[in-house]
Amino acid sequence: DPSNLESRTRLLYASMLAGISVDITGGSHLNHAIEHGFSGLNPELPHGAGLAMFGPMVVYYTHKVVPEISARLLRNIDPSIKPTSDDAERAKRAVEEFQEVHGFNERLNNYGISEEDIVRVVDFIVKAISERYHILIPFPTSRELVLSIVKSAL
Repeated sequence: DPSNLESRTRLLYASMLAGISVDITGGSHLNHAIEHGFSGLNPELPHGAGLAMFGPMVVYYTHKVVPEISARLLRNIDPSIKPTSDDAERAKRAVEEFQEVHGFNERLNNYGISEEDIVRVVDFIVKAISERYHILIPFPTSRELVLSIVKSAL
């Protein structure tokens, strides 16, 4: 609700903290690399919506590789997530359920982005990852992995 000053204040504060963390760590994660490719394709796609669309699958792959860190980050939305790689699907579902509870259900096709657009943008994203985003991604990122994340958001 845009008229709710308290909610807007909290959201902006969280956004500021996220920005500070990007500055301190010197970069951002896979989710940002993918999202920037698509909001660049369609400026009508809000940054936060793009991050949310790709988030569940990014969480899935991240939890497979660094489950201890992932479980700790996700404990506020689902304390039952185990810090083991075999709980990656549960971690992904927890993010999806969190989004659903808060009314987020947008998809790339809501912004006119089609499967043909995906094929066009993925090569650009993979190149950007190798040049800029690879530092903070704890697993190898192939074209196939990026495609699986993006297709989950159609």
